[in-house]
Amino acid sequence: MMHFKRLRIVSVAILICAASIARADESPTAPSTGAGWTEMELAVFTEHCTLAILLPAQRQYEEANERAKAPSTVPFPEALLRASIEPMCGCIGRRVAEAKSKDAIEREGLDFALPFVEEATAGGRCKPEGVLGEMLSERRSH
Repeated sequence: MMHFKRLRIVSVAILICAASIARADESPTAPSTGAGWTEMELAVFTEHCTLAILLPAQRQYEEANERAKAPSTVPFPEALLRASIEPMCGCIGRRVAEAKSKDAIEREGLDFALPFVEEATAGGRCKPEGVLGEMLSERRSH
């Protein structure tokens, strides 16, 4: 049950952080998206989503290392995780943009997109590959 709560919290954090989409009126509208989305806004969504996962993971890694009797000398694998997280977040961003216009999201919020995040972390559409994908797959098998 704790694992489900943690994934739900991560899902909400991703959407809250990704909701701070920058305005870039001079950018062309992204193809195949709801009205009002630009390539710049999708890139900002992807970056905020990535940071919503990466920063807490880094903090937890550092805290665990401080508590450890024999701290690890291995640095936090930021580049490996980022390479795993960014494609997932980009995919989720495209799904969000395809589902609703930016104006609708600003009015109604991003709660409708929680299933997109949960589906990705469960191994469905937008599932992460690489390190994060392996970690989530391993957790699902236990």
